Amino acid sequence: MEIIGSIILGLLSTYYIVGGLTMIIMSLKTIKDIKNAENSKIKLKNNYYIILPVLKEQNIIGESIDYFYDLTKYEEKVKVFVITTEREDDEYIKNPKYTTYEIAKNKINKLGIENKIILLKAPKEFIGKVGQMNFAYQYIIENNENGYIGVYDIDSRPPKEIFYNIEHLLENKNIKTDIFQQVSSYCNGIEQLEGIGGDFAIADAFSQTRWAIGFEYPIYKAYYDSVSKKKLRPLVYCIGHGCFVNTEYLKKIDGFPTFNKNDDLSLGYLTSTISGKIYPIPLLDFCQISRTALNSIKQYKFWFTGSSKYYSDVKYYMSKYNIELSKKQKYLFKIQGGIRNFLWAWRSNLIIFNLLLSILLGSTIHITLSLLSILSYVIVPYYVTYFELKSLNKMNLKIRTFVLAPIISILNFIIRGIGPCMAMITNSKSKKNIEYKTER
Repeated sequence: MEIIGSIILGLLSTYYIVGGLTMIIMSLKTIKDIKNAENSKIKLKNNYYIILPVLKEQNIIGESIDYFYDLTKYEEKVKVFVITTEREDDEYIKNPKYTTYEIAKNKINKLGIENKIILLKAPKEFIGKVGQMNFAYQYIIENNENGYIGVYDIDSRPPKEIFYNIEHLLENKNIKTDIFQQVSSYCNGIEQLEGIGGDFAIADAFSQTRWAIGFEYPIYKAYYDSVSKKKLRPLVYCIGHGCFVNTEYLKKIDGFPTFNKNDDLSLGYLTSTISGKIYPIPLLDFCQISRTALNSIKQYKFWFTGSSKYYSDVKYYMSKYNIELSKKQKYLFKIQGGIRNFLWAWRSNLIIFNLLLSILLGSTIHITLSLLSILSYVIVPYYVTYFELKSLNKMNLKIRTFVLAPIISILNFIIRGIGPCMAMITNSKSKKNIEYKTER
């Protein structure tokens, strides 16, 4: 039994140590791409339509309108569409002036920017965030020329260079793609967070950001290269903010997909299935992470629910678009998606199991290996992510946050596995899709 335990511990420790170091190396490469990206101001040749789907965002809508107007006001080829929904009206029927729509309307009218920030309200039949996106998409293609539709969340704070960066990719790098995908730093506003709850939120922000720059950005590059060379391609998903989709491509796929309530994941699965092209934007979208552990758990549960249905999406799109994937490509999608979701759900549990197993085995080597796993996969990436972001913009955390980081990062790592595990239990009892709204 000791031999079997040693083998299991060795395999798990190798995964965490190698995986952690690999993620660090890939994130450093991403940061290098960002620093070396061409962002100089040039005349835009393409049209850009930014859509902001909103629901019950009264507290932040004014600030966001200010930000996106400032981002786009000097560019004639950029328009911003704020998309509210009639679903919100029922909650504020006695005080309609408090709806997101009315607050946004008053803000836009006060600034006199109706031609730059277009306010729309989606009827109730346009269900969920993706319904609002499709309502905006239909409006845009009926009233405007072709270009790129960029989707952002209301808390997104893309840098002012975003449009010039894309133009340089199109013109100077000759990137021909259906989708440009921006990955995110989830650290906007973390310097103002206080207390233990704030420390947990900071650890969560670093963990999610590390995944964005260490996994998502590199896999988009690998995917684009594979599709361009007509090789076997990895299964990719899209992200619901920082996603720029060519209007011609949206016409081809009949708008944003509605098969999965995780519309961003589904857009990526659709694109993977039909061999569309996705390329990463070497700029970060600065946005916020959930400020409480409970909200994070709910969000990860929702994300995992959509992610776990990856092959249902693939099969649906194969049928809808009459696509016949090779056996190798289907097996690759199944294996990649399956492993990805398994590790997402059990990664945190297995690292604790690895630690307990090392204590049970009792040798110094075993315990050292398990501690190196935690150090390589959890603690060191926390600090690396901080210094990577600090090299891109000013970021200064309190000393106590740094001191508590080893403990907090480990506890947060454990918490991040709760949502996926809950989703697995829920999904086994119900076939219904859940919908989640981030509370601010």
